[in-house]
Amino acid sequence: MSTSRPRALRALAALVAAPIALALAGCGAVDGLLGPGDPERDENGEVTTAADADIFSVTLGDCLDTAAMDPDAEEFMSLPVVPCSEPHTGEVDAETTLSDADHPDGFPGDEAIAEEADAFCLERFELFVGLAYEDSALDFWQFWPTEESWAEGDRLVQCVVESLEPVTGTLEGSGL
Repeated sequence: MSTSRPRALRALAALVAAPIALALAGCGAVDGLLGPGDPERDENGEVTTAADADIFSVTLGDCLDTAAMDPDAEEFMSLPVVPCSEPHTGEVDAETTLSDADHPDGFPGDEAIAEEADAFCLERFELFVGLAYEDSALDFWQFWPTEESWAEGDRLVQCVVESLEPVTGTLEGSGL
């Protein structure tokens, strides 16, 4: 069964860190102060160096070192991304933006949004892997907006295909 994991809201951290960063900007001491940022990417947008990336900078096709993630965490501010040519255990295989028109009353609640995300990612699993979820050795889970990030405009659901064993390259069409 897949696991849903909501995104963490970063607004408070930014409000606290921004004045400190401004004060230190002239000193060259800002690198890393505001937490994880965008990973290094090549001209095709592929990650070139393993990094702890801000969750909002992770994109379709990014590979993840899911073994390095806290399995008990319910929200994430960052994810360990790696080049797909290096051993990894997860890959962002699909994403969708939830429609405000489908949610006219605002945030639909954690349970409802988790069910919507799960249904989307299950449907995309077979299209990506090339094998039905029930027949696959792979698993999947997803990230979805929290109530707080929804209020900030976050509507992105991202699906992650996960392997128990490290793989290199993409899991797309793997039939695993």
